[in-house]
Amino acid sequence: MEINIPEEMDGVDDVAMEIDPLAVQTSRRHSVFSSSEPDALRSEWAWERRSEKFLHEIGMEAVMLANLHTVKTRALKRLYTLSTIPTVSGPVLLSSLDDLLQDYPVAMKVGLMCIAVLTATTSFLDLGGRRERHDAAANLYSALSADIKLILLMPRSSRPPADQTLERMKLLFVHIGERSPAIRVPQNTS
Repeated sequence: MEINIPEEMDGVDDVAMEIDPLAVQTSRRHSVFSSSEPDALRSEWAWERRSEKFLHEIGMEAVMLANLHTVKTRALKRLYTLSTIPTVSGPVLLSSLDDLLQDYPVAMKVGLMCIAVLTATTSFLDLGGRRERHDAAANLYSALSADIKLILLMPRSSRPPADQTLERMKLLFVHIGERSPAIRVPQNTS
């Protein structure tokens, strides 16, 4: 397979060829320009204590963020429930009290206005949608944590390569964080 090297790279190999001709041929054959060929020179990291510790830290941070998102989900669910009950039951209640409130038309209008303001505020704050996004983030962080625990429970010889696993888990952690709603993480003051 012929590899096309950009003009700005032309001549670079001439200098390197004088140093180590075999390395230039090998690097050319397995360079970024030939992505279809497997990289025969690549060696994978073995699992070590520090890679396990790094993966464990990602897992612990995922658990912490999952718990924070779960707490936020519950708080938003409470707020959503507390704001939805009056907006649904208020008009029904006011219509049933219509005969009693005929002498007080202002009270009926104030009641309907309060319900309208509460409905608009609930819609503006998007409590239901925010709750669902926090719940999804909590589920994703929990799943990531479970995957990490499963990997760490395996014997080292049965695990996937350490470098690929660490990179994949870190990228997944970052990806979940980018797609998750913002949440306040308590600062350690120790």
